[in-house]
Amino acid sequence: MNRKREEVIRSIEKDIDFENVKKEPILNKENQTINDVSNNDADKYKSNVVTFGDVDNKHKNKNVQIISFKDSIKKNFNLQRYQKMETNIAWVKILAILLVVLTHTIQSSLGWAAINGGSVTEIYQYAGNNAYALHFFQILSIPCVNLFVVVSCFLENKSMKIKFYKLIKMYLLITFILLMMTAIKWAIWPQKISTEEWVNAIIWFYIEDPWYFTAYFAFLLIVPFVNYMFKKLTLNGINVAFFVVIIVFLLWKFLAMLFGTGLWDGSLGIVLSTKIKDAVTNRGYNVINFLVIYVVVQWIIAHNFFARWKWWGWLLIYIVNFGIQYLMIVWTYSNMLYEYSNPFVIISAISLFGLFYNIKVKNNAYVNYISTLTMFIFLFHWNALGKTFILYNQVNADLGNMWLSSIMQTLLYQKTVFMFGLWVGTPEQWSAYVLLIFAVLFLALLMISITFDMICRFVTSIPWWQKMVQWNKDLLKLDRFENLFVDDK
Repeated sequence: MNRKREEVIRSIEKDIDFENVKKEPILNKENQTINDVSNNDADKYKSNVVTFGDVDNKHKNKNVQIISFKDSIKKNFNLQRYQKMETNIAWVKILAILLVVLTHTIQSSLGWAAINGGSVTEIYQYAGNNAYALHFFQILSIPCVNLFVVVSCFLENKSMKIKFYKLIKMYLLITFILLMMTAIKWAIWPQKISTEEWVNAIIWFYIEDPWYFTAYFAFLLIVPFVNYMFKKLTLNGINVAFFVVIIVFLLWKFLAMLFGTGLWDGSLGIVLSTKIKDAVTNRGYNVINFLVIYVVVQWIIAHNFFARWKWWGWLLIYIVNFGIQYLMIVWTYSNMLYEYSNPFVIISAISLFGLFYNIKVKNNAYVNYISTLTMFIFLFHWNALGKTFILYNQVNADLGNMWLSSIMQTLLYQKTVFMFGLWVGTPEQWSAYVLLIFAVLFLALLMISITFDMICRFVTSIPWWQKMVQWNKDLLKLDRFENLFVDDK
C-alpha cells in the first residue's frame, strides 16, 4: 500500500512544475498589484502598512513637533478660529459676567439696606423710590453664577473623560493671576499684605474666594460619572432621577429655612456648619448646587425642551418668574430669595439660557473671543487687590468701608451728592449712576483682560514654552487615566 502511494505521488510531481506555477498577485484596496501602481502610489500604499512600533514613533514625533515662533504667533492671534463657536452660547457667557460685575457693584449697598431692615418699606424712608430700584437690580443680576453653571452643564453633558490637563492649566492660570494681583497690592500697600494672603493665592481652592472655581473643579471631576449614569438611563429613568433630586433639594431648602442652619457648607459642600448665614448648600456656593442644576439641565435636554420651546416661551417664563420674585421681595423681604440655590434664581438662569439658545444669531468670531475672557474678568475684579482697590476705601486704615459701596450708599439716601468736590446728582438718579459706575468698571476690566490675554498668547508662542508644556505632558502622561469605563473605546 505504501509503495503504491509513493508511486502515485511521484507521478503527480512529474506532471506539475511547482517552480513555474502562476502565483496570485497581491492586491491593494483598489485591486491593483504593486507592480501596476506607480512608484509614488506604491510608496504611499506601502506606507499604510505599519507596525505597532511605527505607530508609537509617529505618535511620539507628533507630540514633540514644535511650531515655529512665526507660525505660532499667526495661530495664536488668529481670532477667526473662534468663528465655529456658537455665538448664542457666547452671548450667554457675556451676559453672565456682566451680571456678576453688576451684582458685585450693588451688593454692598444691599448689605447696607439689610442692616436698615432690608425690605423696601424699611429702607424707603432713607432711599425713597431707589429702594425699589435696589432690589430690582439685585434680582436682575443674581442669576449670574447659575448662568455659568447652566452653560457648563450644557457643554459637558456628553463628556466621559476627566480633563486632567485642562484642570492643571486652569489651576496654574488662576494661581498666577491671584499671585500677580497680590504682588501689585503689596507694591501699593505693603503694610496691608500678610503672609496669609500670599498663601491663599496658592491654595485658593481651600479658602472662600474664588469659590466658583473650586466648585467648578469638583464639577469637572464628578460630571463624567454622572454622564455615564444618564447614558445608561431610559427616559423614564431620567424622569425618576429628576423628580428625586428636586424633591430632596426642596426638602433640604425647607429644613434650612425652618431651622436656620447650614446643613452643608464650603465650596465642596461637605463640611458641617451651624452658621445661620450658611443656608442649605451654603446658599448655592458649592458643587452640590452645580449638580442639582446639572440634573435639571439633563432632564431638559432629554426631553429636547431647549429646542422645542420657542424663545418667547422662555422669555415669558423669565418675566413671570422675575415678577413673582420681585413681589416676594417687596412684600416679604428675605435674603434667601438672593441665594444661588433658590429655585427662582435657578429658573431665571435656565430660562435666560433657553431664550438665548433659541435666538438666531450669526456666528461672530469677535463676540466668541470676548466670551473666552470671562474667567479673566472675574479674577481681575474679585481678588486681594480688586476687593481693596475697586471696592474698598484705601484711605480707611482698616479697609472696613467699601469705596464703591460708599458711593452707592451716598447716592441712595443723601439729598445732594458731592463726590471728589463735584456735584453729581440727587438720589432719584441712583439707577442711572449704578449703570454708569457698572459700565465704567466693566469696560476697565475688559481692557485689562484683553491685554493680559494678548500677553499670554505671545508667551505661549515662544518655542521654549511649547517644549516645556510638551515635556510636562510626556512626564505626567495623564492621558492614560482619561478612559474611565469598561466600554470606552
